[in-house]
Amino acid sequence: MGLASALSTAVTGLKITQQAVDLTAKNVANADSPGYTSKTLLQEAVIADGETIGVRSSGVARATSRLVQSEYRNELEGYGYADTLGEFYQRIDQLFGTPGSTDALDSLYNNLTESLTQLSGTPESEAMQTQVVADATVLAHRLNGISDDIQTMRQEAETRLSETVDRVNALLGQLETTSSRIVSRTVAGSQPVDLLDQRDQIIDELSRYMDLTLIEREDGGINVLTSTGTLLFDTNAAKLQFNAKTVNGAQTLYNRDDSISDLGTISIVSGAGYSIDLIADNAIRGGELGALIEMRDDILVEAQQQLDEFAAALSRSFSDNPVDGTAVTVGAQDGFDIDLAALQSGDPITLTYTESGNSHVVTFIPTQDGSILPLSDDATARADDTVVGIDFSLGNAAVATQIQAALGANFTVSDQGGSVIRILDDGAAGLVDIDSLDAVATATALTDQGLGFPLFIDGSHSPDAYS
Repeated sequence: MGLASALSTAVTGLKITQQAVDLTAKNVANADSPGYTSKTLLQEAVIADGETIGVRSSGVARATSRLVQSEYRNELEGYGYADTLGEFYQRIDQLFGTPGSTDALDSLYNNLTESLTQLSGTPESEAMQTQVVADATVLAHRLNGISDDIQTMRQEAETRLSETVDRVNALLGQLETTSSRIVSRTVAGSQPVDLLDQRDQIIDELSRYMDLTLIEREDGGINVLTSTGTLLFDTNAAKLQFNAKTVNGAQTLYNRDDSISDLGTISIVSGAGYSIDLIADNAIRGGELGALIEMRDDILVEAQQQLDEFAAALSRSFSDNPVDGTAVTVGAQDGFDIDLAALQSGDPITLTYTESGNSHVVTFIPTQDGSILPLSDDATARADDTVVGIDFSLGNAAVATQIQAALGANFTVSDQGGSVIRILDDGAAGLVDIDSLDAVATATALTDQGLGFPLFIDGSHSPDAYS
């Protein structure tokens, strides 16, 4: 090798060294920069006529691992989901209070039961009567406050869904711009490592909001899909839409049918004009969006239902009056008469009977609004009954007709005049035997309605005066 060749080889080495030093300086300077990955200079020998005459750069490599990136993004999605749920759960716990603390729901309930116990020993005491009403009022106000706060949290979830969808759309737009530049440079033969860092940073943030599936393309581009396969990005970004609505109470619920849903849904509108409902399709299962959907539509709804069940049980424990059926026999048929005069909408009528050795329970629920029929079996807390809604607004004869239709030909149901209904078995056929027929009537007045009295009442059904 001549002197000139040696110098040329040395110069290429110096150039590579300088590039490596520059890259190291860049790594050090950006060590704390979000999304930046450490870079390594790749080198290859320059060969001519079978001899090495120098060295040159063959590109820059990023210190990344697809496996590590995938696991990291799974953790981001899981963190976004768990952190959002945890935030709401903490607030739910605060609503009910720390068990045993002065203002906790259980303490307010215990205060009432203690006052009632003392009143039962001295029922003539006006002071104890006043204390019972005071403790009941505090408990009722607390229940109403918790209910209001639960609905406020559902509205917050709705609002945050809208805000998060806007952020996801912004990130998908950034991804479209960045990915386009990456593809252009990759096709041209360059290595857009800094742009790849930017793209990874965008995808990392997207992973916090929803569960994603990524597919890398040979041209340097990437496809982004939901975990169920709905395409969010290929070369163009999809546009998510969220039709935010207002939570107006516990009856404001999400429905897969958007035409009757009270709450917003997340959808993608394709270029062809058809819409994909991501919530109805269960396409968003994780991340902050998944947690907000679950909190709005499931967890907070269940919390409200549990609160309603507690409040209803508390109310009925004071206001319920049992209505027993009267056993009757007509020829070979046995059964019961029951007077339904005192029943209000929602008061249950329970029929138990035996057929082919198996016990059955039917709960009839009266209503003055036939438009809500039929009722679901979930209308009662019992798991072993069949629920049948009955329109009481049509009169006693129509009530008998509706019960007959529900029970079938093995029963005989008749209007006995006034407000009395008779239900008989099939007599000599012996296919069914009626075991019991009873009801529960809600007291609406403070006197002359049995032992029950309306200590806790719906605001729209309160008696005219209290004493």
